[in-house]
Amino acid sequence: MIAPLEFTGYTRDLLLKFKFCGQMHQALILLAHCCQAYRQRPVEVLLPVPLHPQKSRQRGFNQAQEITAILSGLLQRPIDQSCLNRVKPTKAQSGLSLSKRLRNLQGAFEFTTGTEYKRVAIVDDIITSGSTMQALCKVLRKGGVEYIEVWSIARTLKQRD
Repeated sequence: MIAPLEFTGYTRDLLLKFKFCGQMHQALILLAHCCQAYRQRPVEVLLPVPLHPQKSRQRGFNQAQEITAILSGLLQRPIDQSCLNRVKPTKAQSGLSLSKRLRNLQGAFEFTTGTEYKRVAIVDDIITSGSTMQALCKVLRKGGVEYIEVWSIARTLKQRD
C-alpha cells in the first residue's frame, strides 16, 4: 500500500472538499505533494475503485476515477476504467465496524476476466480499514492478477488507546 499522506488536518479538509463538494483542484494540490511516491512502481495499469452506478449518479463523479486520470497523466500509465465493476450497491462504509464493512462488501465487485493484467495498482482517495481494497484484491487475484499495489492519497492511522 502506498498512501503518502495521513487523513488528518489540511489533507482531510482538502479531500473532503474534493470528494463531497466536487472541488477537483483539491486533488491536484494533494497529488502534487505525493506523486513522486508512485513514480517508479512496477505496475502496468491503473484501476480506479469503482462506484456503483447509483452512487455515481448521486455524487456526479467517481473520485477514484478523477485521481486515477490525474495520476495517469503525471506518470504516463494507462487506465482501465471498465475491468472492475461494483455490481452491488452497498451502504456507506463510514461508521461501520471492520466486520460490518467486510460483510457489506461481500459480492460487491467483479473483475472482467479476459483481461491479461498481471501487475496492477488499485487507486482510491482514502484508505481507512482497508476492507474495500481487500475485497478488490480478492476478485483481482481470482481473475489471475499476480501483483497488486494499492495507491491512495491518504490513509487513516489506527488510534492508540
